[in-house]
Amino acid sequence: MKFLPARWANAFLIAAGGSSEAGIVVLKSFAAAITGKQKYISGKTEAQNALNFLDKALSAVSFSEEDNQGIRSAKVILFFLISRGRLIFLENVIAAIEHEVHIRSRIIEARIDSAVNPDPEFLEKLEKTIKTKSGADGVNFLINEMPELLGGYRITIGSERQDFSLLRRLHQLETKLSGGTVISS
Repeated sequence: MKFLPARWANAFLIAAGGSSEAGIVVLKSFAAAITGKQKYISGKTEAQNALNFLDKALSAVSFSEEDNQGIRSAKVILFFLISRGRLIFLENVIAAIEHEVHIRSRIIEARIDSAVNPDPEFLEKLEKTIKTKSGADGVNFLINEMPELLGGYRITIGSERQDFSLLRRLHQLETKLSGGTVISS
């Protein structure tokens, strides 16, 4: 039977009832703690031991009822993955959960490569444009300063990239002047 992380992600989010952040943190922390040991942790006894370990680790912290709901959902996911010998898929489930959370929140991630740190007014206009064109509720900018672009910026949303950098324009000019042959790399 094929393992479908998206189904596990949906089950987690339904059980978490919209309060998934604490549960995601628990899953990520557990994944980090067991890196390289996933194939050795299997069966109902191991699953119960893992939940007992989590309960002890979390007992020192006080959580809201919403957070507790997300944590309970994470524990259910972990129990089923471990008891069924599918813990090797935990990273895939976490990625699917995070992907689904982004889709449901309708927030777009946009990566901006820029020669200099973009000013807030530019980001505000860009956010408005992206929201209008995509129908998203918000935009999360990931800024990456790249002086080698010389000026301008590149923006990447999903698999689509628009390049408005001076470096790209210089390469275009070079190609045009050389008759289609690129002189420099």
